[in-house]
Amino acid sequence: MKALIFVVPVLIIAAVLGLAFTGKIKIPGITPPGKAASAMYGSGHDDKTDVKTSKPAAAPAKPKAAVADSLPPKATPKTTRRDPDQGAVALAIVWNEIGTDELIAISKDWKDQDLVRVLGHMDNDKVAKFIDELAKGDDDGKIKADPLRASKLSKALQDQGSVVKQADKTT
Repeated sequence: MKALIFVVPVLIIAAVLGLAFTGKIKIPGITPPGKAASAMYGSGHDDKTDVKTSKPAAAPAKPKAAVADSLPPKATPKTTRRDPDQGAVALAIVWNEIGTDELIAISKDWKDQDLVRVLGHMDNDKVAKFIDELAKGDDDGKIKADPLRASKLSKALQDQGSVVKQADKTT
């Protein structure tokens, strides 16, 4: 039995090398060049007369236009799936570290729906400061008071918070 453990791998290796030397499988460095390779590269030797030929190598034929070039490009399948909530969580972690003034400036052109998705994952204290400063504006006058948008965002946060998530029933 112990001899079998050593003999089987040796037989497998010998079989693979035998197939490679005969050209049945191609292993670079082991498989000898076939007839196609000899014809392509030219041996410079004439087998019939055993005399070197002095003919110059024929110019390679121009490759034909690929059929794929004439076909319209295929639509590439989407391999990545995006989860907006996962992105909102990742952004909320970053936004929790940003000052309220800067956060208002950053989110000025954001759609309310997208902004609420991120605000819903942020720290409540940070969101409260954001809504407060958005509604009142700041003392420096850099941020104009926008109580209407603050109200819309608050309502949207309430709606988002009232959604009851269903548990997956995969059992």
